[in-house]
Amino acid sequence: MADAERITEKLLREKEGHYFFASDVIKDVYGMIHEGAGFVNEAWHGYYGTNQGLLFQKLLEKSRPLHGPETLRKLLELQVCLKDRSLGFKDGLIKPHNCHVEIYSNAVCRSLGYGEFKTERVTRSGEFHDIGKIAIPDGILNKDGPLTDDERARYIRPHPDTGASMLSLLAKLFGAVLDDIIENVRHHHEWYSGAGYPGGLRATEIPLGAQIISVADVFDALTSRRPYKEPASPVEALEIMASEEGHFNPDLLEHAKKHLLNAYNTIHNN
Repeated sequence: MADAERITEKLLREKEGHYFFASDVIKDVYGMIHEGAGFVNEAWHGYYGTNQGLLFQKLLEKSRPLHGPETLRKLLELQVCLKDRSLGFKDGLIKPHNCHVEIYSNAVCRSLGYGEFKTERVTRSGEFHDIGKIAIPDGILNKDGPLTDDERARYIRPHPDTGASMLSLLAKLFGAVLDDIIENVRHHHEWYSGAGYPGGLRATEIPLGAQIISVADVFDALTSRRPYKEPASPVEALEIMASEEGHFNPDLLEHAKKHLLNAYNTIHNN
């Protein structure tokens, strides 16, 4: 508690007399955390027992919320900070995966005729979709082989809820503007048949943004090299996805195919 109080007061003194956004302060905090406190090696569920968690809470209480057109820009800045300072350090594979999911999601959204704002919402959700993996131990995240059923159940399955919970904290900064992003992150592992997690949602119960991210997520996972597997070709990946009965919205997957292929070529030929 003493450390949290001391760092908080120091940061606030430096900004005394100036209008500042909470996200700006939190960026400073994350920099200090990663330099000295090793946040990336701590499970999120224990986060509030640490000085970092207390500091995060206190800064939310003392700094001003965001409103208006600056909101999405500030969210992007904070997203970059979170992703680069956490997941980028934990697993070198996650950062490019998130970027690919962003690109694939963007391509599908545009093909569906989404406007700029709606496309941005889903794209941002794609960048954030695996942020809950911060809570997964490094030994699991960087395992050289496939995970066991127990490891998946214990460590992997909670990550959508964990990520949504983390973003819910940021909603104190950004308000309702994050609601759809939170739900897309929470439900990107749902199956169209209802066999997915965490909510067991089915068909139209699943937010369309989450359905798009699910397609993008699996397509990139299949076409990417992992320590324990070679990448599938994009055509092979789409065949595998089509064979997984009940996993995806069949109409969405069929529509997305050519747009995923085009985006794949853009990513891998540049």
